[in-house]
Amino acid sequence: MLKGTYRALYNRGSMLKVGFRLALTWRDKLRYLWGVVVYPRPVDFMSRTRFGLMHCPVITTVVRDSWEPETRALVSQLHDSLFVDVGAYIGAYSLLAGRNGNRVISIEPNPNTFKFLAENLKLNGVQGEAYQCAAWKEDGMVGLEVSSKAALTTVKEGNSVKASTLDTILAGRIPDLVKMDVERSEPEVLRGMVKTLEAARKMRIVFEAADKQHLDECLEILKAHGYSCRMLENEASGYSNWLATKEQAPSA
Repeated sequence: MLKGTYRALYNRGSMLKVGFRLALTWRDKLRYLWGVVVYPRPVDFMSRTRFGLMHCPVITTVVRDSWEPETRALVSQLHDSLFVDVGAYIGAYSLLAGRNGNRVISIEPNPNTFKFLAENLKLNGVQGEAYQCAAWKEDGMVGLEVSSKAALTTVKEGNSVKASTLDTILAGRIPDLVKMDVERSEPEVLRGMVKTLEAARKMRIVFEAADKQHLDECLEILKAHGYSCRMLENEASGYSNWLATKEQAPSA
């Protein structure tokens, strides 16, 4: 009953909307330190975070200093580089990369979160490109499974959203750093960028591994194209982030 009354009041007029948004934003400022913490509520909200000003959905990720520190450090150190954010969600890493004159390519298949990604890039003046599609092993269409947790979007065989390979999106450009967080679809993304993997003389890729089988599949693809790999960090979820690096000496 109380929840229904709350929703009704919120939808009654724009002044009430502004009041509720401000109240909720200030409440959050007391609940987190330099991160993004979102609690279930009937509205999305705007908040200033370590990554920049962000428009956030009702449910998102908790970001603390302990959250992927090695990956954040790599992205923070980029300058005048090309960064590719695969599975960008609402754009935390894209915003982080966009601070230092980097060009950013953000890819997010979920239409519900892509709208937040696009708005956050615009709010923070990030220079780059945003693609509402799934990065995949071939161009076409794929299925999309969205869990009740907004951060979890799984790409699978199907016909519900557009899919593009990274080779198609990059069109011959070589990124300095690629970050992948695509819920076990990393092998398919890698298979869709073999031309880029082969053409690059120097490139780094951060990818997420769910288990040994998933990791071995990624390592096989990467090592076949001359990349050395090491574990970057373990995550609280049980997943691990790995860093693949290719650095060839200039030809004589």
